[in-house]
Amino acid sequence: MPEDDKQEINRKSGLAYAAAFSLFGAVIAGLGVGWLLDRWLGTRPWLLVTGLVLGAVGCFALAHYQFIHIPREIYGMSTLPISVEPSNFVLVAIASLFLCLLATVYPARQASREMPVEVFRS
Repeated sequence: MPEDDKQEINRKSGLAYAAAFSLFGAVIAGLGVGWLLDRWLGTRPWLLVTGLVLGAVGCFALAHYQFIHIPREIYGMSTLPISVEPSNFVLVAIASLFLCLLATVYPARQASREMPVEVFRS
């Protein structure tokens, strides 16, 4: 593979990574701020959910208003191309809930094998 093709692939993959991290960062930032405020104010889980929703709104705003500017001389475009699909948020939410449910099965099965009296005695 010629060196120019490798550089072109690296350039394109860099744009894809930047777009993905921007969207991920917006949701995680909203989620993190909501979680911290919930811990501080004792309002679990309302501010966490609010932060998650605000992070998702930030993703849609980022896609619509093109906040992130990049050098046109290097990339051939002046803003980071971002496409947000609402169905992706729904699929990720469903997958996350499924994984969380799956993660509770093993500890619950282990706890169900123990006698409560024996746990309190030890």
